Amino acid sequence: MRGKVRRDATRDGEAIIITEIPYQVNKATMVERIGDCGREKKIEGIAALRDESDRDGFRFVIELRREAMPRWC
Repeated sequence: MRGKVRRDATRDGEAIIITEIPYQVNKATMVERIGDCGREKKIEGIAALRDESDRDGFRFVIELRREAMPRWC
């Protein structure tokens, strides 16, 4: 199982937007682990993390720094 992710251009650079996650993945744990990896410099280029989820659905935004180049597989 995989989540759904897309890349968007913002006024400050680029952002990775996660709109779906697998069934048994805890959203809070996922957000915490992404933040920990950013602080420990395992993942470089993260400027900000934002949870924009509401009653209509899940939306998590990872804003990238201007010099960051996202690599898509």
